Amino acid sequence: MLLCEFALIGQSNGIRVAGLSVDTKQIIDDPFKPLHAGALLLLTILVLAVLGVTGGLQPWVTPDTEGYLAHQAWPAMLAVERPPFYRWLNALLTFGGALPGLLAVAQIGLYLCASAWLLYCLSKLGMPGRALLAVGISLVLANALFLMGNWVHPEFPAIACALCALGATLRVMQGRRLVWGLLAFAVFAGGAAYLLRPSFLPLIVALPALGLFWRLASWQPPKIGRALLVALLMALPFLTVSSMRLAVVRDFNVVSFGGFQMSGLAALALAPEVLPRLPPAALPLAEQVLAARSAAEAEGRLIGVPSNSSGNRSFMSAALGYFDVLARTHDDVLYGIMLTHRQPGEDWVAFNARLQGWSVQVILASPERYAAWVFGASTRLAGRMLITNLPLALGLIAFTLVVPVLWLRWLRLTPRQPVPGTPDPAAALCLLAMGWLAATGPLIVLTTFPATRYIDTAALLLAAPVWFLVLERIALLRAHPGSSDSR
Repeated sequence: MLLCEFALIGQSNGIRVAGLSVDTKQIIDDPFKPLHAGALLLLTILVLAVLGVTGGLQPWVTPDTEGYLAHQAWPAMLAVERPPFYRWLNALLTFGGALPGLLAVAQIGLYLCASAWLLYCLSKLGMPGRALLAVGISLVLANALFLMGNWVHPEFPAIACALCALGATLRVMQGRRLVWGLLAFAVFAGGAAYLLRPSFLPLIVALPALGLFWRLASWQPPKIGRALLVALLMALPFLTVSSMRLAVVRDFNVVSFGGFQMSGLAALALAPEVLPRLPPAALPLAEQVLAARSAAEAEGRLIGVPSNSSGNRSFMSAALGYFDVLARTHDDVLYGIMLTHRQPGEDWVAFNARLQGWSVQVILASPERYAAWVFGASTRLAGRMLITNLPLALGLIAFTLVVPVLWLRWLRLTPRQPVPGTPDPAAALCLLAMGWLAATGPLIVLTTFPATRYIDTAALLLAAPVWFLVLERIALLRAHPGSSDSR
């Protein structure tokens, strides 16, 4: 009801009622009004109240929390499996650990500030009020806020940092002149996002690319040179930290974890027919892993690859059609089998590098299985983003309810008049959702399986275009509440 009342204050964006045209000036005159902001604030308060009642404002310790908060002195902090950056942020948000119970509230406050910043940036780019409201609804009702806001874990703060980088990058790319302060903020926020969660690394390319597509959708010439500059500067935190780690621990990355993470995928792709294709150096570990996996499946400790319609156990069939089986097995294989192959005296950096090399060799020996994994992981990501996305589900329900009412009242939207220098709002919101997905999704299907937290992160802005369509049509009903004329 609150969402409907908020939408009713909007203006019609050009309509026809009983064959009569309405002033198309309303197409352009759709600012984000104080009442819009007030309604969004009330929705936020409602969500915070729900979180308070359900314990969402109390910190929740995840299985990974200890690794992220473990104290390591220099230079040992560069050689462990978790980077130190979340520990530093945690200390900042809890006043040096003096108020640990404040963490969830602080992280959610950071996220809401980042959301407000993104809305402000979009308003400066000429987005109409209903488009801003659609983005606001998607962010306030996001699964990530309900499920991860109180985690003692870097995923949620990384989302907040990435939202800040998204808004700042779009403004940098759309401005007539380069604003160095905005660019510095975009680089800082983007770097913070992927240093907290390396799965955000694709934003180095995805955000400048989104800026280019935004300009094209606005019928403006692309600024390729500026996009390259943004991407280069966005990569500076990665290059700085990785170079430091290369000099100290001989590993060029923000953290030594990707090789170990990828080994779960490789272990599940192994099969007796793959072994002959492996180079001799990779064969001993492959044989040990395959034997351990087979034994665990026989004992019921792991879910085995199911049989296909022909009665044969097929990894390809499972990856393409039953990927959830592999997803449920992945972490058991990773921590129950692969972790046990760390040799005595082998430091984590060397172990991670060894598993990375081995995983690449397995993938090269069975590229068809890797392709099936990527396809299956992508379908899991896409399916779960659509099916388990709360704001998207509510938006689709609202759209289903509103459209028949418009038909009954003979109301319809006329084609939107282009606003100079800005893209069509619906197209802009689709670009925003796809740009965010490109910044958060690729690494989770290429190197591991899409866990729920990754899916909710990638789906953050997916509902915005749907809510915009809903709000446009509700505003049309508001403009003509009693119209029932027939043609």
